[in-house]
Amino acid sequence: MCKRRVVAIETFIQVEGAESSMRTKRSMNIQVIDGAENCTYSIFAATPSEFETIFPNETDVEFAEDLFARLGNKTARELLAELWNHPVEKRLARGIHGTLFYQLARKKRFYPTKKEREMVASPPSRGQSAGRSIQKDKSAR
Repeated sequence: MCKRRVVAIETFIQVEGAESSMRTKRSMNIQVIDGAENCTYSIFAATPSEFETIFPNETDVEFAEDLFARLGNKTARELLAELWNHPVEKRLARGIHGTLFYQLARKKRFYPTKKEREMVASPPSRGQSAGRSIQKDKSAR
C-alpha cells in the first residue's frame, strides 16, 4: 500500500510577552465544535505530532469522548491543554485540517470512518424538499 504524502500548510502563532519576536512553528489547524448554544467554532494550531495523535491513520474528524477513551484521561488532558495555548484567529488561518467535536456524539453516525470526505449525508428533510418546490412554483409565475 502506498503511503499518502501530506503537505502541511504552515501557520505561525505570535508568542506574547517579553519574547514577542519569537515565533512558534505549528502547521495543522484544528477547528473545535461543541454542543454549546454559544459555540464559537474556535481554531487551534497543532504540531504535526499533536495532530497525528488526535487524528491517527489519516483521519480528520474526532470526537472528544473517543479521544479520551483512546488516549486515557491524563494524556488527553495534557495534549488538549497544550493545544488550547495556541489559538488561531480565523482571518489568519490557512486552512482547517481537522475537526474535533465536543458534546456532539449524535454526529458520529455521519462520520463512521472519521474522514470528512467520507461523510454520510442525510437526505433533505420534508421542510427542505418543500422549500425547493415552493421556490420553483414562485419562479414559474
